[in-house]
Amino acid sequence: MAADRDGLTAALAQAIGRNGSARGPLAAVRHEPTPYVTTFPCEIVTCRFEDGARLRLFCKYAAKDGKCSHGQRGGVGYEARVYRRILKPARLSTPAFYGFHRNRKTGGIWLILEYLHNSLRVGKIPGLRAVRLAARWIGEFHAVHESRAGASSLGFLTAYDAAYYRGWPRRASRLARQLGLDFPWLVTLCTRLEKEITALVALPQTVIHGEYYPHNVMFQSGVVRPVDWETAAIAPGEIDLATFTEGWPREVARELETEYQHARWPGGAPPDFQRRLDLARVYMQLRWLGDDDPKWTSNKNRWKRLYAASRRLQLI
Repeated sequence: MAADRDGLTAALAQAIGRNGSARGPLAAVRHEPTPYVTTFPCEIVTCRFEDGARLRLFCKYAAKDGKCSHGQRGGVGYEARVYRRILKPARLSTPAFYGFHRNRKTGGIWLILEYLHNSLRVGKIPGLRAVRLAARWIGEFHAVHESRAGASSLGFLTAYDAAYYRGWPRRASRLARQLGLDFPWLVTLCTRLEKEITALVALPQTVIHGEYYPHNVMFQSGVVRPVDWETAAIAPGEIDLATFTEGWPREVARELETEYQHARWPGGAPPDFQRRLDLARVYMQLRWLGDDDPKWTSNKNRWKRLYAASRRLQLI
């Protein structure tokens, strides 16, 4: 990352100027590593101005931009477009977007965001208040964006179609065979999923986060602040709820589902809500089991969750 820091410093000065946060010329820039494990290299950058004022920013870097994970991840440049075209105009509680910088020679790109000082992941907050608020936040987000899902301004977003969904069970089956994993019910599931994929595509679509796990949702001074939007897409909102409720005790998951339903459908959830959610759970497990990293395909808990959701749907 250091090789492009000169370019980043120039980009920071420009971005801060456009944002209206500049307090005169930049006097110094200090770089610190982020304490979290992240998909892309990240830094906390402190900008000091000539009048002594300071501004801390969060900068994410990719040496080469573009999609990965079979189209599920869009990359840093894609995430910058999500912030610029969707999150910033909507004036949500997501981190403020300051700008991005692309190195024309190397193709490397920096995303420049507000640094969330004194924030914690919602799952680290004692009690359930933070996670309940996070469930409501994403429910409200889905409700607002459902009517916009077909807008031309959102045409840059990945849209989950039948071909996209079909790829995951096929890859999961192939990888399981390569790793010597034997699940006799998997062939039946993949066959019966063909019909359910049609049902998934037919569900109401909205803008989703894509990986709305508690570790991607920060909590700062009582406010929910979701981060890491490189997986945003047009898809059923139940996918985000499936990720957010994964791994919680059943009674807690039910509470979070109820919070989500009240936020997204104040007049009452659709009668097939539970089936929609289980379909989303089947997809999310297959998405990880069909990833190219063997550690996901070898994860016993994911196979157990896939089996349980498939049984509830009577697919096996």
